[in-house]
Amino acid sequence: MQITIQAFDNLRDAKPIIEIRTAVFMLEQGFTEEFDAIDKVAQHLLLSVNARPAACCRIFPDQDEAGSWILGRIAVIRELRGLGLGEAMLGAALSFIGQKTGAQKVKLAAQLQAQGFYEKFGFKPVGEVFYEETCPHQWMELRVQA
Repeated sequence: MQITIQAFDNLRDAKPIIEIRTAVFMLEQGFTEEFDAIDKVAQHLLLSVNARPAACCRIFPDQDEAGSWILGRIAVIRELRGLGLGEAMLGAALSFIGQKTGAQKVKLAAQLQAQGFYEKFGFKPVGEVFYEETCPHQWMELRVQA
């Protein structure tokens, strides 16, 4: 299995990412507000397996906290789940953030059902549970080692 990662500055140039996010978040999970203004300022990462688009995420600087970046919209297409691609995508995103940004902290808003997944990487819950489109989420943080 050959895994490659591509970075895109512009979501318009990343049709496979749009397709993955639409399939996972809109069609499977029923979200209606998937694409937003953050997409215009975020870096978008695409993970492909044997040249087939399989997973994605976006990263962007936290406007409220210097030295902090936000990671979000992590998705793996349904038929390739269970192969460790979520872990590979998260690992690639953390590596990208560490190499490119000098971030001191990475934050994400985890769907509550995925909180344990992020805890395996060292993310810690912060604050109260909140809802996005009726789905419970938990803010989580990871301190980046210098």
